[in-house]
Amino acid sequence: MKVLHYAGQTLHVSDEVAEVLLAAAMEFSDDDRTFRVPVACYLGTVAHMSQLLIGPGIPLLVVDADDERDDPPGSEASSAFITELMESLVGLDD
Repeated sequence: MKVLHYAGQTLHVSDEVAEVLLAAAMEFSDDDRTFRVPVACYLGTVAHMSQLLIGPGIPLLVVDADDERDDPPGSEASSAFITELMESLVGLDD
């Protein structure tokens, strides 16, 4: 489990979602593209499906979580969506 600091919020996400988000942020920043992506997370103790804006100038900080929880429901779908979005954009011109 990782803690994602984003826009003043502290979100707990799965390791896989954190990894994919960081890769997407780097990919989208390099291409000067901004996208809204769904992210399964915990806000406090409640599971949520949040939408995050990823792109140039939008900072993300990911750190290890102190507590061990089960992955939030929908984590696999979030990872798959973001990965598919990145793959679909490979080789496309603006």
